[in-house]
Amino acid sequence: MPANTHAGAAFQAALHLPREYRALLALEGATVAQLDPGQPFDQWRLALAGGYSALPDPTGRLGYEVTGRAGFLRGSSGPAAATGFFGGLRFGLPILLGARKEPWQAEDVAAIQVMLVPEIGFNAVRPSHQDWQWEPAALLGLRLHFTSGLLP
Repeated sequence: MPANTHAGAAFQAALHLPREYRALLALEGATVAQLDPGQPFDQWRLALAGGYSALPDPTGRLGYEVTGRAGFLRGSSGPAAATGFFGGLRFGLPILLGARKEPWQAEDVAAIQVMLVPEIGFNAVRPSHQDWQWEPAALLGLRLHFTSGLLP
């Protein structure tokens, strides 16, 4: 059981290039409030993430991805404020929303795909002057995926 509970908002900027590879590299950040035990200040996190991502293909709506992350944190952790490190692993299912193109249609010069991405996973968190703590992670993301026929 985690020593404390956090909830909040996160952002991620990921790069899939070239498209033939299914590797991704991302920068992500989050600001979270500690719900239990309650604290008057928030925690922020900044991490690099990387992994394998099979986005939905032109004939389907569902993809999958596995990502790992490592980064720094600052803010509430248990009864005190702390700096520290964290790392984790997540499994996600990108679900394509809206219309999809038929495989024979030419690629646009630029296009945006909208995906709903539920993710589950875990983190190992090490606030300063404390032992490692395990925390489950559950996220529901809205992803805007920009593509271009001009890119390799």
